[in-house]
Amino acid sequence: MAYQSFLQENVTPMKKNMELIDRYMRGIANEQEVERVERLLEKDEAFQKQFDRYLAFDLVFHISDYTEEEEQKDRRKRQRWRVTSALSIASVLVLVIWYFLSLPTLPTQAHKQTQISSQDTTKRRQVQDTTQTITSPVRQDSTPKTPPKQAIEIPTKNNQTPIDSVFLPLNPDMNQAAESSAEGGKGIKFKVLTPKKNQNFSATIVFEWENEGRTLPYTLTLFNRYGGTYKTFENIPAVQKNVRFEVDIRDFQPALYFWRLEHDTEEQPFIGKFFVKKQ
Repeated sequence: MAYQSFLQENVTPMKKNMELIDRYMRGIANEQEVERVERLLEKDEAFQKQFDRYLAFDLVFHISDYTEEEEQKDRRKRQRWRVTSALSIASVLVLVIWYFLSLPTLPTQAHKQTQISSQDTTKRRQVQDTTQTITSPVRQDSTPKTPPKQAIEIPTKNNQTPIDSVFLPLNPDMNQAAESSAEGGKGIKFKVLTPKKNQNFSATIVFEWENEGRTLPYTLTLFNRYGGTYKTFENIPAVQKNVRFEVDIRDFQPALYFWRLEHDTEEQPFIGKFFVKKQ
């Protein structure tokens, strides 16, 4: 009865606020009412006083039936309000610190003079370099030029190089890989029997290599001298000790060609090269 009479003494608008506080403290307020109470506690001083009055009255008239569960519930609510207030203050402090840190640093007078002196020195150096470039005599470089990495071997007759440029490799990387494969480069495990390095063919070319117990099929690819794919032969069976594969080259134009042998069990392919010369 005393609690009800206390609520009746607080007329509108105080009565509505007290009822809202009462619902909030008893844990029966909905989500919107909870947000409203917390917002008013942060901004409305009169509401804060009403909230304090409610707490004082509630302690006097309900101390006898104030259970441990209700005490924990009230403690959580007050703790939630304190955490919200602390977070708000922390956010304001972070914004203030960020504002001051983002202000541009004004250069001192000495720093300005150092920048001007540095710019003048740079300009004088540029003028000196330009003068030296104009007045310096032209000198021939006496340093010998570095020879190419790989010497290109071209089939000759009577020690004369063929005139036709189609026998020149125009893909340095593939040409270097072919030279490395012919010399048994690192990681290359294929043992190729034919064709030999820089061998000439006119009608048919025979590719032959040792199988060495492989069971999966091989892939053989032919390339032009630029490194572009010319023909690809897939699923070459590995059924014999030595794998032998013939290719009809009668429709090939006279030129240099690269070829590549691949297998799924080997990381490094074998790359070679041959020449097609019509008789």
